[in-house]
Amino acid sequence: QRSGRILDFTTTISTDLKILLIGDSVMAQLAESFDEMTGGVELQSRQILWEAWTGHEGGTVVGPTRGGGVSAFWRMTGLLSQSMKGKPPANAHGGGWSYFEIGSLLDHRYRVDIRSEMNAMATVGAFDAVVFRVMH
Repeated sequence: QRSGRILDFTTTISTDLKILLIGDSVMAQLAESFDEMTGGVELQSRQILWEAWTGHEGGTVVGPTRGGGVSAFWRMTGLLSQSMKGKPPANAHGGGWSYFEIGSLLDHRYRVDIRSEMNAMATVGAFDAVVFRVMH
């Protein structure tokens, strides 16, 4: 006899890759789910680096993830192109991007092991993979 529970499971991911997810509100939801899968105790390290507008995340980082990697999100509603550089940001009738945003993600410092009393720090520096949701 079934207990009425459907899809009652948890997915976890362990990776040492530094992964950046870029996109709109749909990607923001996917990024939050990805953070949940790669985080555990590590999810306590999730930081909002800036808000796209009040109450809505523009950039986030979880570092380290389970496995020692980084999961980051960059809210962008336009294309990552030279013509969009410096335009108003996501949801400000521009969909642009700035060096401040990517710089904040790349320069982010995080504790290497949040379970340790040691305070060894690392900098994101570069991403190994980027998942970019192109808006339609």
